[in-house]
Amino acid sequence: WIFPKGHVERGESTRIAAKRETEEEMGLRGLRVIAYLGKIDLRFIDWYRPESRGARIHKPVHYFLLQAPAHMRGSPQRGEKVYAVQWVSLERAVEFCSYKNVRPLIRRAISLITSMKLRSVSLREISRRETRPAQPTRPLK
Repeated sequence: WIFPKGHVERGESTRIAAKRETEEEMGLRGLRVIAYLGKIDLRFIDWYRPESRGARIHKPVHYFLLQAPAHMRGSPQRGEKVYAVQWVSLERAVEFCSYKNVRPLIRRAISLITSMKLRSVSLREISRRETRPAQPTRPLK
């Protein structure tokens, strides 16, 4: 399971890009940015894009806590290579994350959510697994 990612478009802040990419990839609308969670620097070799195949890539990824309207369920956007959207409880959020380096950011999000006393919260994630219905209002990312 991974978080939506994408590129910042010209004239766009990382905050707006995170909201846009999440809405695009998860089929959500009306997201609200709650807080900045932090940045992780990814380093990898690109094997997917023909123009940069084999190149070493440094990709800084900024994470934000977002909140979805209560009625939003999300739907995978196959055109964005997203095959499932799943909501998980706060209790399962950290264990559900596939990447250890993202877990501290999830813990920070949980701490913020708990301190803000938001009603119903969950971690937004994407996978190639089956789609599950969303729960009421929950911050994302």
